[in-house]
Amino acid sequence: MPFVSDLPLCITNIIFVNRKSSLDSIRKRVLTGWANHTTGTPDQLPRDCANCRQPRLSARESSVASLFHAGNDVVHIARELQMAEKSVSVHKRNIMKKFSLKSNSELISCLKLIKNKIF
Repeated sequence: MPFVSDLPLCITNIIFVNRKSSLDSIRKRVLTGWANHTTGTPDQLPRDCANCRQPRLSARESSVASLFHAGNDVVHIARELQMAEKSVSVHKRNIMKKFSLKSNSELISCLKLIKNKIF
């Protein structure tokens, strides 16, 4: 399973803002993020996303990953996204391959790690 240090900088340094956050909370998060970004060493600075070698999920893979993270199974995801169960399984397998995950528990742990880091 990937560790936080293995995640691309675009995930580890990202700042997401909740719609319900107060303006003061948003301001503090942005200023802290900016301070961390501008004082980082060159190897910590963001890379050009267009040339990034980190695995990327397609829009459909992101949808499938999000529903897996929510605890849904292949059958429910297929119904929710109006696609064949086999297609959901293929997307799941592709996600696991991109991040070198070997089991469902590793997939869920990875998705939780990313979600906890982002939100």
